[in-house]
Formats: sequence, C-alpha cells, structure tokens
Amino acid sequence: MWRIYWVPVEGDVYLHYAIDITEEKKLEKIKLEDEKLKMTIKTIGAITHELSQPIMVVMGNIEMLEIDDDDFKDKAFMKRIYTELEKISNIVHNLQNITKIITKKYLDGEILDIEKSSEL
Repeated sequence: MWRIYWVPVEGDVYLHYAIDITEEKKLEKIKLEDEKLKMTIKTIGAITHELSQPIMVVMGNIEMLEIDDDDFKDKAFMKRIYTELEKISNIVHNLQNITKIITKKYLDGEILDIEKSSEL
C-alpha cells in the first residue's frame, strides 16, 4: 500500500514520490483489534459480575434448603436446579477469563467460542 504525493516544483514540473505505508496499515489494524479485544473484555467483565451475584445467592439458598429441611420432598428437583446453576457459573467463570477472541461457526454466522477464548 502506498501513499502518493505530487509536489509542484516549477511551472509544469512536479516532484512525484510515494511512501510505502503497508507496515503503518498493519499496525493500525493490530491496534484496532487490540482495542476491540479490550472493550470486549471490559463488557464481558461487567456482564459476568452482574450475573455472578444472583447465581451465588440462588445456589446458597438451595444449599440452605437442603441443609435445613431433611424432609424436603423435592431434593431431586433442587439438585437439578443446582446442577444447572453450576453450569451457568462455569460459563460465567470462563467469560471472566477470556484473553483472546476465537470464534466458531453458528447457524449462518460466527459466535464467540467461550471455552477456547478463555484457555490460557
């Protein structure tokens, strides 16, 4: 990629020169990608913080129900709820550890591959 200049010298005489800006454009692209990653990580951090709080409260309340009431009839139901909350909690944990953007195909487009993006 080149940036081209025409500088009038005298009358119809022009100085014509070009500067290779390939590296400059590559650096701009890298900087833009880095800024996108930083903003994505900040956004994900905010979302995971907000999700973590209610998940922990619900999980804690389920544990309290199981501890406080030995005759609780729906222990299997509560166990299923708790197991699903653990899955959500793991997803939130993975989101908190994202260090890079890796996508995967989804329907007609791409989505963030949360597991691969959070691997160290």
